[in-house]
Amino acid sequence: MKRKLTSAIWLAFGLVVILLLADAFAAPIAHDVHSPGATPVSITRFDDIPGKLDWVYGPPTQDLAAIRCVAFAAGSSQPKCDPTQVPEYPKLGQEPHTLYMVWGCASWFVNGNGILLDGYNVEWFASSRTLVLHCYTGKPWLYFPQRVYGIAPMPLRAFTLLAVPTSEMASGAIHIDEDDRLEHLIGDQSTEYQLATGTVS
Repeated sequence: MKRKLTSAIWLAFGLVVILLLADAFAAPIAHDVHSPGATPVSITRFDDIPGKLDWVYGPPTQDLAAIRCVAFAAGSSQPKCDPTQVPEYPKLGQEPHTLYMVWGCASWFVNGNGILLDGYNVEWFASSRTLVLHCYTGKPWLYFPQRVYGIAPMPLRAFTLLAVPTSEMASGAIHIDEDDRLEHLIGDQSTEYQLATGTVS
């Protein structure tokens, strides 16, 4: 009986060691973030087109005409373009109950250490009137990020124009936060901060 108990203890210890090693060195499959009390938001995205179209970062707005972009034609850049007339996105147009914002996940963060993010999803917290943009990637606890050198490096972003439906949001001011998340097999690392504020009418 004592030998069986000892074997069970060693087996349990071995399983714990294997689990800790897996968590330290194995990356989980990255997936959308689902928070308690939040409602998933299905957004429409219109990405930058390298060499043809750049979205210009600015405050969120319900007026598509207020969004700024830069078009590149025949090797020369135009100072601005009309977002309602972008030929690459014929379905882009002013829609009711929609918040437009230019945004993108940072391609790296954490003191200059390079971290490529796998994706993002959007959630709405009605209780705090907060729209959270989750950027996520799967990483083991021990990893070797690409070091980015420079005097004062800044996160690199590929900007996207997001069309966020607001029909489920009551009128008024909202908070817009970004959540940069490293997903592990056990215990995620999350850094959340406020990006902007907006108004839903």
